[in-house]
Amino acid sequence: MYTGTLALSGFMGAGKSTVGVRVAKLLGATFVDLDSGIEWAFAMPVEEVFASHGEAAFRAMESRLLRQALSVRGRVVALGGGAVLDPANRELLKSRCTWVNLDVSLATACARLLDVPGRRPMWGAASE
Repeated sequence: MYTGTLALSGFMGAGKSTVGVRVAKLLGATFVDLDSGIEWAFAMPVEEVFASHGEAAFRAMESRLLRQALSVRGRVVALGGGAVLDPANRELLKSRCTWVNLDVSLATACARLLDVPGRRPMWGAASE
């Protein structure tokens, strides 16, 4: 059983959740997806959290859930695409886990993001 903590960051569509599930299974670790946790906390999809509560509320919950996720060992955590923009989150990641950034080409990210319309509120804002 894996006793460390692994955090996966990367741009939208980099594969954080997909890779995270697979790595957690291989390691015998618990998988935690911060975006799913945010949806559970607000009882609504991410795009509705942005529309109803705004990005600041989303980011505050993201930081809170990140602290909780990293407080328990034996986890693989998929971060939201913007989680690393907060300096406090970056410091937490550096001090509490092995942090891996998944790289993706713009073409691959675009292809993946276009397959799931409405699920990436920041993608729509970025493309306007």
